[in-house]
Amino acid sequence: MKVLVLGGNGLSGAETVLQLSAAGHTVTTLNRGSVYWDNAERLAETGAMHVQCDRDDLVGGDDVEDCREDWPDAVRAPNHFDAVIDFSSYTRSDTRSALAEFGSRIKLYVFISSDSVYEVCTDPAPEMGPTGSPSGHGPAAAWRASVEGDAHRPPAHSEARRRLRRADRYGHGKLVSEREIERAAQKNGFQFLSLRLADVLGPRDNTGRWIEYIVWIIAAHTCRSTVPGVHIPHNLMRRPLSLVFASDVARVITSAVSGELPDSALNTAYNLAHPPILLQDLIATMAASIGVGARFVEVPTAKEATTFLPSVERGPVCTDLAQRALGWAPTPLDAALQRTCHFYVAAIASGQKEARDAVAELVDDLDIVDVSEEDVWHAVHSFARSK
Repeated sequence: MKVLVLGGNGLSGAETVLQLSAAGHTVTTLNRGSVYWDNAERLAETGAMHVQCDRDDLVGGDDVEDCREDWPDAVRAPNHFDAVIDFSSYTRSDTRSALAEFGSRIKLYVFISSDSVYEVCTDPAPEMGPTGSPSGHGPAAAWRASVEGDAHRPPAHSEARRRLRRADRYGHGKLVSEREIERAAQKNGFQFLSLRLADVLGPRDNTGRWIEYIVWIIAAHTCRSTVPGVHIPHNLMRRPLSLVFASDVARVITSAVSGELPDSALNTAYNLAHPPILLQDLIATMAASIGVGARFVEVPTAKEATTFLPSVERGPVCTDLAQRALGWAPTPLDAALQRTCHFYVAAIASGQKEARDAVAELVDDLDIVDVSEEDVWHAVHSFARSK
């Protein structure tokens, strides 16, 4: 199939382009040209066509003519693309612009949504469960994972809806985008998938959080007297979080584009995630994968803590529906974390810019004054080179 990927240069997007290309699809990416890690070189090797352009310019932006001159076939051929994979819609306007350009031409639209949609929805049903630590390391308070059917908004124009929208504009934008795609699919006859991703892990993350956690784990081990252990807010000590491996996301998308999913599995939204895990168990697993023990500091409140996960407050997500309909069987979390951690340790050992930046960010985030940034870098770099 001929596939347009909106975005395609970040963590999940680049992995998706690689897997789609390996499966024999003809891929075009459209993004602003931001470069993360070595993705530019990796994507160039796939033969995928890259168009550097602000996607909004395709439908009447200030630079629309310049953009279209670089990409004439995409706007002139009525059936140029069979599928659109949308990583870069964050608002209703973003989604409408893409649908206006391609909605009447395509067979499949895959929208990358987020578990943040549940942050702007009404509270789920009061029943709780399951209980206990999801990773088997001690007791946990009762918790309930969000299911796809929980994505119900308060009444339109209500103060409750306005309050939730103000509190999480990202989740609001993703959820209203899902609704726009559903309506366009009914009107134009294409099929769609909305994939509600948990926090994404993997090599080449463009948020910086995974390498900063690795730097923190190493620094807390090598600079014990000056760098504190990883912060665990008290409210997260017994509340699990959800993660998803970028490679697994790409595999689902590639299966959909390749026609490997039954029609009955399409035209709905799915949560994609690993089984839930507690933050302290996550950090301990990461530390073990690089051969050190984890050091923690329990912090009374999230406001007093430096944390990078989770990005949502509602808690983990349930993937039962994806397991039944999509055959969702993610990479074992231990294996995904090991691949992720080893990539970042190698990046630190080779002195990559992203590694130096992560050390600088950590020193600033923790307000470390008893040891210099250069000394922390030296300790972390030396450790990584020994591996």
